[in-house]
Amino acid sequence: MKELESKHALEIAALSGSSEGNTPETSQVKFSVPEAAAEPAPAKSAQEEERERKQEKARRKREKAREKERERELQIEKENAEAGPSARQIELEQIQQQLAPLGLEIAEIPSDGNCLYRAISAHVGNSFQDARK
Repeated sequence: MKELESKHALEIAALSGSSEGNTPETSQVKFSVPEAAAEPAPAKSAQEEERERKQEKARRKREKAREKERERELQIEKENAEAGPSARQIELEQIQQQLAPLGLEIAEIPSDGNCLYRAISAHVGNSFQDARK
């Protein structure tokens, strides 16, 4: 502490002497604070600590949920791989076997609110184009 006070007194003396027309070398005073005298970083407030704690907790919770979802997806993939062909795939193959000799095929129509109209349009459109030829 005495070291800081003595340095402070020297700096004040240098500043008061510089206004009396000293040379540029002595009039330029460099201010520096010793590392030991530097102010410590202000402690985090209780609100900041609480906010950081909640953010960390939320981050951990999100990571845990993501990991659980990944495990669930892996389990589903594993079950699907071991299950073999689904009932839908078997049914589609049987229908295609019956349609192939007739020269027909299954048209995939997206299942939205207008799927019935799209199916009719696909059928009529194909028939209409065939009639034009």
